[in-house]
Amino acid sequence: MAWQQDATVFMADLSQSTHFLRTQAAAESGITRGLAIPCAVTTNDNYVVTFLSAATTPIARRVEIWAPDAANESMVRRVGFCDASGQLPLLADGLALGDYKATMSHSARTSWAATWGVIASACMSGVPQITEHAFDEPVVGASAKAAGLQSMLAMPVMSEGVVAEVLVLYF
Repeated sequence: MAWQQDATVFMADLSQSTHFLRTQAAAESGITRGLAIPCAVTTNDNYVVTFLSAATTPIARRVEIWAPDAANESMVRRVGFCDASGQLPLLADGLALGDYKATMSHSARTSWAATWGVIASACMSGVPQITEHAFDEPVVGASAKAAGLQSMLAMPVMSEGVVAEVLVLYF
């Protein structure tokens, strides 16, 4: 699915998935969740990195996938799942990128995470970002704090040389 959609796919419950081919074997092994990330390459080949996990050993305590909106003016949360609260609502009015583009020069990209948060910084710079202060992040900080999440990793997922989405893992 990830290579067909050219997008990150998160499956919170593999036992309910009609797209996962080894549902029964996964259930027998205790594997409950899956995360598939398409890997951009310069050839016509398709590659996907897949992580599988059990309820007792999660990939992360929260998984979110953020993507630029159609106008490329803001990041919207298109997928969100948290161990503490289950499925998270989509955020259509998430992180406005217009402000970042207007105020930050190319040379200032290293300070974006401190100013605008790791999700927007990963999107704008194309470089993974990490913080040990998830509770201070714009838009998601309060819910991260409420869920007891402290750290987060924002990884840009590239497609055709540009950031297509940002995968965010909370710990």
